[in-house]
Amino acid sequence: MDATSPKKLKRGLKDVSPLFAENPVGWIPSKRLGPETEILALSLFHPDFPADSHSLSRCLCKKVEQDGYPSALVLLRTVEALKKPPQRMHGEDRPEGADAASHGVSWEQLEALTGPGSVEPGDPVLLPQVLVVDFDYRYKTYVKRVIPLLDKWVLHLRAQAESLNEGYRMLKLVSTLNPHLDYHVLFDGEPQDPRGPALFERFSEMASRRLGLSMTWLGHFPLEAPACTGGMDWATESLLVPSFDAVSAPGKIALARHLQVMSDSNAEVAR
Repeated sequence: MDATSPKKLKRGLKDVSPLFAENPVGWIPSKRLGPETEILALSLFHPDFPADSHSLSRCLCKKVEQDGYPSALVLLRTVEALKKPPQRMHGEDRPEGADAASHGVSWEQLEALTGPGSVEPGDPVLLPQVLVVDFDYRYKTYVKRVIPLLDKWVLHLRAQAESLNEGYRMLKLVSTLNPHLDYHVLFDGEPQDPRGPALFERFSEMASRRLGLSMTWLGHFPLEAPACTGGMDWATESLLVPSFDAVSAPGKIALARHLQVMSDSNAEVAR
């Protein structure tokens, strides 16, 4: 059997992830999250685009918005990068952030926001429920600063050795930085491609055996899908369920409040 032939799964899809069950139980989160878990921070990593995957992050943010959760796309960049006009990727015909609230935040701002005393308990600010954080994964310093703030981490893989190897390498690093993370996998391919579930089963089995991690299958998201439209076949139910052992990181809350203040300021200027 050659490398492109469909692989037969050892287990059924419902065994791979509860999302495949005919009647999934416990995967639909309440729209009203508790005060300690009202903000979820997540980030997406594609091994082929470690430096700039804002288009993919924007699609993820748009999907979350479509599911009814107020969200914001956080673009962590250097001050110099924030001065440049937004780039377009993967056949986009619209500027970055056209479908979701996007906010550029410098690393210096993040440092100030996540420092001691940055959060005042009880501050009555209406915050976005989901933060999608996009940054340059090529720099380990950046990875170490962002990962502790996250609740969810999404790995977007291709059925290629280089993609799988680099994805595993980053997974191994990320797993040492935040013991409370939930891990999810997207397959870079069409929904009818049978390699997606097979790839997930083998990759997640390796992650469980070598790193002691549990991963959840999200579905298919082909990189060629223009402007977050056709070809996306994935569910965000498990992605939006708060972790049982989630920690309400003060830095995450401070960042969310900063974004809300930015949104309010922009709204005032627009009036």
